[in-house]
Amino acid sequence: LFRSRHWSIPRNIVLSPQQFEQVFPFLITFSETLLIGQIGKSLQKACPWLASGDRLDQRFSLERPRIPIAFERLRAYAQSPFLLREKQSRLLLKGQIVFAAENASAVFLGSPWFTSIEEAQRSGLRLSDFSPNDPGADYLPLIQANLTVLAETQQIADSHHVTQSRLKALIGHKQAGLLLKCADRKSTRLNS
Repeated sequence: LFRSRHWSIPRNIVLSPQQFEQVFPFLITFSETLLIGQIGKSLQKACPWLASGDRLDQRFSLERPRIPIAFERLRAYAQSPFLLREKQSRLLLKGQIVFAAENASAVFLGSPWFTSIEEAQRSGLRLSDFSPNDPGADYLPLIQANLTVLAETQQIADSHHVTQSRLKALIGHKQAGLLLKCADRKSTRLNS
């Protein structure tokens, strides 16, 4: 493979459908008539109702580029990034479409594009559902960390709100006065 310090690209790299799916677990193959052929295992996990033989345009909407889902129109935009949204789950996929030269078929190669923490949660996907080379998988631990921090922050805010409500109630009883114990263990009487 090495030739004078430059990589030599093998002419024919052949991957089995299983190997191809391992590298692209969210792939969708489709024909010129938009019939779906193969569905990646992780996409199948997130959207178990998708089936080979479904029509691409009945299961997905195209958010970018804003064109109708028609084979020749998609081919005209082959160099563009695509955002496909699965209609039932609302899962958004970002990727590219590669058209086969030898037959009238194409493959969408992409992965989920999460725009909110809620979308990531709803998908039910885990790190193991992504290909190791997919940078999108790197965002899942960050999203989980954000969820944890948000939950802890909410608990603190709720606790603070309860404490604040108790203090307001106590201050409202002016005739009894209020005794506060400060962090330095000194007591202070208020409203006496």
